[in-house]
This record gives sequence, C-alpha cells and structure tokens, in this order.
Amino acid sequence: MRVDGSGNASSTSGSPYALGGPVQDMAISGGLLYVDWSVPNTGGYQLSAFKADGNGALISLSSMKVDGPTIGFDPSGASLYVGEGPGIAEYKVDRSSGALTPLPGSPFSNPAPGGMAFPVVSPNGSHLCARFNGPRAVEAIHCFVRHADGSLDSSGKTIPMSSQSGIGFPFLGITSDNTYVVASDGSQVEINPIASNDATAPKRVSSGGQNTMGIAISGPWVAVANHDSNTVSIFAVNSAGQMTLTETPVNTAGPPNRLAFSQNGIYLFVSSDAGMSAFQFDPTTGSLSPLNGGKSLPGSSRAVTAQ
Repeated sequence: MRVDGSGNASSTSGSPYALGGPVQDMAISGGLLYVDWSVPNTGGYQLSAFKADGNGALISLSSMKVDGPTIGFDPSGASLYVGEGPGIAEYKVDRSSGALTPLPGSPFSNPAPGGMAFPVVSPNGSHLCARFNGPRAVEAIHCFVRHADGSLDSSGKTIPMSSQSGIGFPFLGITSDNTYVVASDGSQVEINPIASNDATAPKRVSSGGQNTMGIAISGPWVAVANHDSNTVSIFAVNSAGQMTLTETPVNTAGPPNRLAFSQNGIYLFVSSDAGMSAFQFDPTTGSLSPLNGGKSLPGSSRAVTAQ
C-alpha cells in the first residue's frame, strides 16, 4: 500500500505478492522488508526478504527457515531479531542482498515454556524487550541489555503481566524516550519502566475497548488496536509514564490486529480481519482521520509495517 500526495491510499504495482503460507509478521527498514510466514502442515516458519523500490514495488531477494513467527529490526537496520522457542535469534543484516548471518551466541537462550515473541528494540538501541510465558504460564516481558554489535546479554529486567484477558497476547512497544515498555493486556494498556534498577510500579489504563492487541508508537503517541470493539485508541504518554486517552476510539473497517505508523508520523496503518485501513494522523493533537472514506484495501489481517 502507498499513500500519494493527496492522501489517497492504494495498492502498489504487483501487489499482492505470493508467499507459500499465511503471513505472521513483517519488519521494514530503509526499503528492506522481511516477511515471516508459516509453512502449511509443517509447524515451521520461513523468512523472506524483499527490496522495495521508490514506488513501493517489491523485488524478492532471499528466503530462509526460522523457528519463530515474530520479528523485529533494530533502529539502524543492522540487526534483525526472531522470537522463537529457545529464546531470541539474532542476525546481522546484509543491506544489499538481504542475507542474514547469525550473531555470535545466537540464539540467545532464555528458556520459557511458551518461547519468546514480539521482539522490539528501543529507539536508541540500548534494550530489546520481548514477551514470554514464565512458570505456570504467567505472561511476562523481559527487557535485555543490547550491545553495539546487536548481541544481547542476560542483564535486564523481567516484568510480570497482570494478564487479565488470559489470551496471552501482550503486544509490545517502547516509548520514543527509551524509558518505558508498553504492552496490551486484555482491556487495558500497561506501561513499565525498562531500567532494571527502577522499582516504579506499572501503570495501567483502560484501552477504551476490548481485547487489545497491536501497539504502535510515534513521538509521544501510543496507538492501540481494540480487536473486539473494532476501534483504535490513541494515548498521549508523558515523561512520567502517564497515559491519557486523547479522544473517543476511532472505528475501523473490521476487528483490528496490528498497527504501524509511517516513519514521518503522519499516517497510521491498521491490519484487520476486513483488510488494511489507512488513517491520516495529526501529530499535534493525536487525532485520526480515515483515508479512502474509511474503506479497507486488500492486505494481511495479521501483520503490518510501514516506512
């Protein structure tokens, strides 16, 4: 999908692109796109790399087997992370070919009954946070210290989740000031300090809907998908970690799953069970205005990424 200068959203040339199975997650950096998809009838996953041209058309580069369905870039685009059963797999990215080379010590082992998922790196690259199932299936987040070469170490902080929903879907985001990790949790949003020596209690606010899922962050704004309410909520977050709902949650074309802000922060893209939706976002007020009259375009219901 691309948005032109008049704010019209449309599918790019060649779209949709065929894969061998359902899309699970996507990550993009500087026109280099990785798509994690599940291989039917095997329980396995494949990671395919594409290069986007100036018009958004994709050129296939490479593909490889991975052991997990969720991925995340570091802000520089030099490292890619895969959440999987043994822990977090860490790769060095070849920006020309899309080839991935495991970093020393990868996968970084942090055994958990349900594996690790939804890796997200702080904007300054200092931490990586991921969700995992701890003992007795208690949902938790672990924030690892991340080194300049992209590798992780065991120092960091484990944050138990209240997990009111029992669904096991805390999607994650890290605030633009690198201070807090934000997670969806049932019908609420939870924000926790990342620093391992910070004992500040987590703050929880109502998401404004039911069954919160995807989270996207741009500047001081946090967008949250309320799957069972067919809405998106926008929160303002301050330096003290206080979150304030900016307006009545905005309706989506179908039950929303994942969200992504454009890099310039003026568009929000939403994957839903009804397809892909696009909104104009006001970075001054936090308000959303639907593009294309609120009509959705074809797209993955499970994942979305933007640049």
